[in-house]
Amino acid sequence: MKARHAAEANEQRCYAGSRLRLPDPRPRGTRCLIDRRPRPFTAAAQRVLDRLAALVSQAS
Repeated sequence: MKARHAAEANEQRCYAGSRLRLPDPRPRGTRCLIDRRPRPFTAAAQRVLDRLAALVSQAS
């Protein structure tokens, strides 16, 4: 609930995220996109976000 209230306070209307993982596959964090305008988010855009998260995870 805290994240929801923070998003509302900052007028966030769009959030998309993908988990960052260590090799063992524990979650490390999230690679996310945030915007103040509502936006459509396609499956292709999610795949790009997942690939970026994978690159960041490999570099850790």
